[in-house]
Order: sequence, then structure tokens, then C-alpha cells
Amino acid sequence: MNKIKPKPGPRPKTKGLEGKEKKAPEGLTLAEPLDESGLMVKRRPAGRIPSNERVDTKEILYQQAILVISDKGIQGATIKEIARKANLTPAMVHYHFKDKETLIKTTLLKFIKPLSDSVWEAVELDIGPLEMLREFHSRLSKVFKTVPWYRSLWSKELAGVHAGLKSFMGSLIGENRLRLFKEKIEIGQKQGLINPVLAPELIFATLIALIYLPRIGAQHWSNLCQVELDEETVDRHVWASILDGITAKDAGKLK
Repeated sequence: MNKIKPKPGPRPKTKGLEGKEKKAPEGLTLAEPLDESGLMVKRRPAGRIPSNERVDTKEILYQQAILVISDKGIQGATIKEIARKANLTPAMVHYHFKDKETLIKTTLLKFIKPLSDSVWEAVELDIGPLEMLREFHSRLSKVFKTVPWYRSLWSKELAGVHAGLKSFMGSLIGENRLRLFKEKIEIGQKQGLINPVLAPELIFATLIALIYLPRIGAQHWSNLCQVELDEETVDRHVWASILDGITAKDAGKLK
């Protein structure tokens, strides 16, 4: 006679990951964004990196280095401080970079060259002198608005009489672009569009001052005068200053 096998009962519950919320590996958190472009990096506790942990330490060092350089200046930035900000040891910095000079140079090339190119491409466009000035204003203003560390870098390394990055920035621009800029300014002067008294070689420096100084002073004067100076107001003010300060009196203002 065949015996009837009893039906299997419910399986006993086992402990495990099933039904539990997945969590990031312990110790990994999101760093603050480098700038308003939304670039984010993973940070980790200081010390030796476990073999099973995949972290682009070189990229982390680059991103923290540009923040330290813009805050402390080239002379004030140290390997120790950059390593601390990146939550790495100084030994890990030297693993990727021979010395501070190498780290500083490659960091500046990585971050500043694309910004410089984005601004100076305006001189290569097939547009007239006044349109070129407007493009420079628009592009440079965008950099100052969207990359907070760039303003600080200008204050520390470019705005002063003994600024250390002036020759470096000149090398990033390139002789060809500088020549094109000067030629277009001279054409504008011959056409009666740009004030003939101005020195073409100094006009870009004037643009920098007109675009940069009101922007860094806007918050102070907003508080002092108890009015709100938003970005649109600053842009309008700067462009009016360019038109009335650089262009000829009857040039025909661009709206």
C-alpha cells in the first residue's frame, strides 16, 4: 500500500539581504559639488585604499586641488592640505604626482584651459568687432557665474600686480588669438565703432575689470544700499559700461 506523502509546509525564513534596502559601502559619501555644473565625486576615509574599493583617487585630487589653489593661492596650497581635503594621505598624492609643482601645473591645465578656450573662441567667430565684444562679455560672465572657484582664483592669482598666473593665462590664450583680437579691435576703430583713443592691447584687460569687479562687489553693495542686485541687473550694467566706455559715441548700440 502506497503511503501518502505529507505536503511540504512553508519554508523557514532565513536572514539575508532579501527585502532589505541596499546601502552604499560603509565610508563612501558624496562630496560637495565642485561647482554649479553638478560635478560630484566620491569621498572616502583617509588612509590606505582597500583592494576591493574602486575610487578614482587622481580625479579626486584634481578636484580638491583646484579648490585649495583658488582658496589659498599657488604659494599657500600644500600637498598636505590637498590630501586632507581629498581624505587621502600625502603619500597617495606623491603616488600620482611627482611633486607640488607637477600637481599644480596639471590641475590648472585640466580646469582652466577649457574655460579659457570657451571664452577666447569668441575671437574666431565670423562676426564684427562689436558682436565680438558682446560674445566676450556673455562668455566670460557665464564663467564667473557658474564656476565659483574661478572668481576666487582671479582674486588670488590674476587680479594683483604680482599675480602669478598672468603669464600662464597668456600661454593658454595663444599668440594667434591675441593677434586676431587686436586686429578686430583695430578694424572697429577704423570703422568708427570703437573709441580710437583706446589701446587695443589693453581692451581685454578692461573687459575683465568691467565684467569681474561689479560681480564680486554686487553682494556688498546690495547689502549697503539695501537693494537686490541680481545677475540680470549686473549683466545689464556691465554691458552698458562696455558700450559707453569702449565703443565710439555714435557706434550704434547693440540691443
